Amino acid sequence: MGDRQLAIWQGQGYYHFTTCNAQNGEVNAIQNVNYGDIEGVWTYIYYSYSVTAKRAVAFVRYTDDAPQRI
Repeated sequence: MGDRQLAIWQGQGYYHFTTCNAQNGEVNAIQNVNYGDIEGVWTYIYYSYSVTAKRAVAFVRYTDDAPQRI
């Protein structure tokens, strides 16, 4: 199933969240979160996998903004 379980990559203007989805055989399930200018902005990321729900979940929060759920 792919070469990683949970991974986050930072690209030009986005965070790239990836995992594999064993339920439907999807080798790399991905979702990008776009951001603007993050120079000097604290970014908090929480990314985990629930075995019981068989699903990955992530939260991204920039300084004082509300968290985004992925």
